[in-house]
Amino acid sequence: MEKIKISLKELDKDSWGYDVQILDPSATVKDYLVALNAFQEEKVAPCLGCSGCCWERAPLTAPDIAMYEDILFDGEKTETPIRRFLEKYGIVYAEAGVVDIILRRDEEGACIFLDKRQHRCEHHTLRSLVCQTYICLPTSRRAADLRCQLVNAGENELIRRYYLEFGDQP
Repeated sequence: MEKIKISLKELDKDSWGYDVQILDPSATVKDYLVALNAFQEEKVAPCLGCSGCCWERAPLTAPDIAMYEDILFDGEKTETPIRRFLEKYGIVYAEAGVVDIILRRDEEGACIFLDKRQHRCEHHTLRSLVCQTYICLPTSRRAADLRCQLVNAGENELIRRYYLEFGDQP
């Protein structure tokens, strides 16, 4: 049974985008990503690269660090996975109790994982949550709210784990 339905929707007169419906309350983030990726494959033109998403702030979530750890460090485990990842691939901004953890940018401002020759992510099939949920289409309010809630929850969990690993000092 389908747990999440993603479909094209008329958002207002002459404007189409996508909408998300949660059909089963037991749906998981994985169910959402599977449905979203299937929708993109079926309804959205393949990414050909532009000056959009790969040039924007890319917040990281707790599952992103675990996923990238498997890819970038060949699954080699460490007591301090967040520290190891951030030293090479992330940036931490901390000011007045607010912490923001994002993917590092190159000298031109692009995501460090952007292959500029191919105009595509080097890890396209295993992109971070914020990257996987970015679709080059307008969104319904419901779809935008769900994406925001999931990304914010993942960011908050990463920051919680960050403080456990680093202590009180960012």
